[in-house]
Amino acid sequence: MFPGNLQVDLSLTPASEFGARGPKFKLLFGRALERAPGWQTPPSAHDLFGLGAHHAVRARFCIERGRFWQAEYWTSAVRDQALALACRRRGLNAWYGRGYDELPAEVLDESALVRSLQKAELLRALERAIDLLLREADEARDVASKIDDSLRQLTREAS
Repeated sequence: MFPGNLQVDLSLTPASEFGARGPKFKLLFGRALERAPGWQTPPSAHDLFGLGAHHAVRARFCIERGRFWQAEYWTSAVRDQALALACRRRGLNAWYGRGYDELPAEVLDESALVRSLQKAELLRALERAIDLLLREADEARDVASKIDDSLRQLTREAS
């Protein structure tokens, strides 16, 4: 640790691959490759939704197995995929939570947060995260409509 919690990040890249990988890249000296701004291309809605559905199933398995910390991880991951979908729909940065703070309040409903590691609470938070995922699935509606009932059933069975 440096005084004042100063952080220094160093990385090494071969010259043949060196160039901007994010919007805040600033070349101080030397030469860099010109790259297409890949960070501006959002992940596909189908990929985001598919990951969210996968994570919901994993969360449910973990809840049933009494693996409550792992269940919290997967439930939060469902919520993150839903919020990334919300960002994508609104033209916000969908990478790594960068657009979350710009989402409208009705999307950032805190009910999808896990508040404790009790089974009933994990199921409640998972249900809210699944609701959010399905609500934000516009561009992946074709897939979402096929598995809507299956996703919702994940929290009904143990209620």
